[in-house]
Amino acid sequence: MPTRTPSNLTGAHLDMGIDVDLRATPTSGDRSQLWLTTIILVCVGIPTLLAAVTGSLAIPHNDAWSHSRIAKVFGTTGQIELVGWNRSALLGQIIPLGPLGRWVLAQQLFVVVLAMVLLIVSYLFLKSHLGTRLALFGTALVGTLPMFGLLATSFMADIPAATAFMLCVWLGDKAIRTRSIPLLILATLSGIWGVTIREQTLAVLAAVLLIAFLKWKGRDKWLVVPVGMGAVVVVAAFEYWRQSLPLGDHLTTSFDAARFDRYLVEAVLTLALFLTPVALSISRPWHWSLAAWVLALTTLGAGVVSGLKLNIGLLGNYLDPAGPYAVTQTGITVFIPALLWHGILACACISAALLVGTLITTPPRWDQFSGATIGFLTLGTVAQAAVGQEIFDRYLITFVPLILVGVLSTNRPSSNTAQRTISAIAIAGLLVFSLATTAYGTARDAARWHAAQELADSGIPATDIDAGFEWVGWHSGQPMTAAPSATGSWASDFSDTRACYTVASSQLPAGEVIATHDYNTFVLFGDSTIWVQSTGTCA
Repeated sequence: MPTRTPSNLTGAHLDMGIDVDLRATPTSGDRSQLWLTTIILVCVGIPTLLAAVTGSLAIPHNDAWSHSRIAKVFGTTGQIELVGWNRSALLGQIIPLGPLGRWVLAQQLFVVVLAMVLLIVSYLFLKSHLGTRLALFGTALVGTLPMFGLLATSFMADIPAATAFMLCVWLGDKAIRTRSIPLLILATLSGIWGVTIREQTLAVLAAVLLIAFLKWKGRDKWLVVPVGMGAVVVVAAFEYWRQSLPLGDHLTTSFDAARFDRYLVEAVLTLALFLTPVALSISRPWHWSLAAWVLALTTLGAGVVSGLKLNIGLLGNYLDPAGPYAVTQTGITVFIPALLWHGILACACISAALLVGTLITTPPRWDQFSGATIGFLTLGTVAQAAVGQEIFDRYLITFVPLILVGVLSTNRPSSNTAQRTISAIAIAGLLVFSLATTAYGTARDAARWHAAQELADSGIPATDIDAGFEWVGWHSGQPMTAAPSATGSWASDFSDTRACYTVASSQLPAGEVIATHDYNTFVLFGDSTIWVQSTGTCA
């Protein structure tokens, strides 16, 4: 006689101790792989295509001129020569390239690959805590961060550092769960690699070793000790060697209370903006207590006052109404009109309020390792702000998957159709924002560089052209000798460069216009102009 499977056994737990998900099909794994592949193609593939089409994939961007110069020298001579502008460790993304480091294209394709790895390991970590569907959701959030596309196609340290960080998180999480010494060693090695790119990875390296020691018993517990001691010795030796190199950009400290407070508020609002789709999917204000409502409304009010009265908004560098890292170029640009920018700030404030109300009602819950990692990461970032170091939007990438683990463990997205639709619209909005930022920065950087190159090809020395921080830094044969110039010209920060000619995103008040170059603002559409002017200041 045939037996029926009761409908209430879907996803049941059988008494024999086996978890059975009767909703699973033979193709469920294939579907998740297809979705993950789609996320990678959209979030990494499209930016790479835009960079390749414009020629931006073969030129330095933002601070990465210094990274690229160091890699070029290492790839050519095998020597490490710092240039006075490289505070993070960096070497973990330079040395692996070997001879390939002499080409900017190879450097940036290396980062493209690491961006794919970052999304994959983020997915694997999230999947082990939240399941496939929410892991895909979280991975999409990481990939649609506004700065992700530009960082994925440049030699900036952020994607390599985040990749090493999340690789250590994933391997460390598996090692602690399975009490595996080989996995612990792999996690430690990936953490050490991350430290040689950016010291931020110390947070997860310390967390994995500490939690493994505290949780494990017997022989395994004491095997953690030599692994940890080895890590300390290697990191200390590396740091001693790095600090001994000439022309290092050494840490300076100064506490500024107003600046510190500003960074904290902007970091919270920036993370809230990144998590907008999450806030919209998990919030159920109709279930909030009076205290939750009061705190949420207070958060909303504080965010609005900060933005409108105190001019405190989002962490900068890539999130900027003038365009990503606009400070590195000459001229005035408007990427995001004032009204739209205020709308983005409003979204961040609303998201922050929704998250506060929700998490007061149902607090997040992290396992020991994830909790220790985000705790150490937060302490390190706060300490960095406290000693006067700049905090940028791109430093927050690794916070996103760690926050999701704690928040979504206790607050599952609503099954309400309207709420799910609004959340989907929000993540689509983040994707549009991210791709627009990528297209804008890619087109602008390439247009400036190509206009300057045309000038250099006409016989003018590249060191007599100020086409922005990347151009001046890359073409100088000398280290950076001063802090970023307040004069409006980057050429004054290098002893062998002059601003005889400027290549700017708008016409400058002084100097003769000798050429203009039109280009598409967003690669395929939009009208913008690059202005080439002679300053008349060079004999």
